[in-house]
Amino acid sequence: MSQLAKSKMRLRNIDLLKGGLIISVILGHVLQGSVDESIWRTIIYSFHMPLFIGISGFLFNVDSVANVSLIGLIKKYALRIILPWTIAVVGYYLITGPQGDDSNIIIGLVKAFAYPFYHLWFIPGFLSWVVLTWLFKKINVSGKHLLFVALLISVGTLLLSANPMDNQNPITDLILHTFRPSYYFFFVLGLVYRSLDLKRPQFWEYIIPVVGFGGVIYLFYNPNELLSASIFFVLNASLISVCLKASAHHLILEWRSIEWIGLNSLGIYLWHLIPILICKSVIGTDDLALFYAATILLELVFIIVYRYLLRIDFLRKYVFGM
Repeated sequence: MSQLAKSKMRLRNIDLLKGGLIISVILGHVLQGSVDESIWRTIIYSFHMPLFIGISGFLFNVDSVANVSLIGLIKKYALRIILPWTIAVVGYYLITGPQGDDSNIIIGLVKAFAYPFYHLWFIPGFLSWVVLTWLFKKINVSGKHLLFVALLISVGTLLLSANPMDNQNPITDLILHTFRPSYYFFFVLGLVYRSLDLKRPQFWEYIIPVVGFGGVIYLFYNPNELLSASIFFVLNASLISVCLKASAHHLILEWRSIEWIGLNSLGIYLWHLIPILICKSVIGTDDLALFYAATILLELVFIIVYRYLLRIDFLRKYVFGM
């Protein structure tokens, strides 16, 4: 098999992983109740974003931006990510309406961008990890050293998020809520794996995530903050390793529909909350069986409609970032 064919197969594997993770994001948002009250949401939230972020780091070619300016870096993502996200922020603001006492639309929009609606934090988070990595590249921080720095940043901010200070200032709140530096380690870990010759995962490497998920389930019933943070990092570091190695050796089966979702993940991620908001507004959540059935059906309709909307050049380029 040629190198080009192998590369395309690996990218299909990556798209399959991304597609599966987007589905897990949707399921995590469809399921009701707080994460602390739902074992299924706890399991989903224990891995879906760190693994997706690790894959994002793996796909990020830092060498391609090493010599560009900050303005050039922003331009690189302006149409692909920033514009679709901006449209989504405004769209959800108009759909959900002003929050609290924000009757002034300008103030409301500023807050909507500073503290994005629900799931929309991922884009400013991703861009902040890109900029931070670009800065470290500018001062010649090597991959292994960067991974150590990223671990310090992630652990420190995770502990700060779990134990906020009484006099914590608004800027700290903004950074923790919108840019999520606690995930930066996983982005850099994916980036480091990009530069390695990935070996086929050994049997014991599959055991670590299994034990990690067992720990997540145990901690759901027996909470322990320190142990929870430790398992969070070990579980996701091992998952990123296994998934990227399996992808590199084409160990993941093809599934074209899921691969398509992964390839078109940005638009789906940005707008998949619409069916959920509609069902909450029209049906409510008193009858969960009815709510789940209606929401899943409407999500499927959303995916079908989205496929057709991608045929419209303007929407595909500027709203969905394709």
